[in-house]
Amino acid sequence: MATRANLLSPAHVEAINAIPVDFYGPRDRHLKAINDKWHEYLNWLNPKGLSNEVWNTTRLSIFTDLLHLISQYLGYTFNRTEIENDIYHPTGLSDAAQDTDTIRKGVARLLTGETAIPMEVREFPAMEDHDDVVRLRTLMLEWFEGQRAVKFEGPEA
Repeated sequence: MATRANLLSPAHVEAINAIPVDFYGPRDRHLKAINDKWHEYLNWLNPKGLSNEVWNTTRLSIFTDLLHLISQYLGYTFNRTEIENDIYHPTGLSDAAQDTDTIRKGVARLLTGETAIPMEVREFPAMEDHDDVVRLRTLMLEWFEGQRAVKFEGPEA
């Protein structure tokens, strides 16, 4: 219940994975119903090629059913609406999680060479002497036109 608003948190994933252990008991019909619903939920978490809206609506319904079965078994009187809607989850948490995911994916693409950092030269540093600017422009044009080679001084071979 405590992690139901944060589906990707490690605590939520651990809680979902603990259900068949915490509610073990195939001979008890209530425990069997919980485990059957857990299997249905787990199966639904694998993408089916559905639209996000359809997939998420069904996922939420199955998940709410699962939590409702567990709450009833434990003696709580939560109804489905309370389980589904009575959650405090500030948009700032969602925004931060989305930003973190965007940054993580961007850095991964950068480090694997899938993307590069775009660069744009907006201006050259100012030169004090106008003659230096003219000389630099002349040398660059000669180099671009193939009239001049770039001098390279490296370690002796």
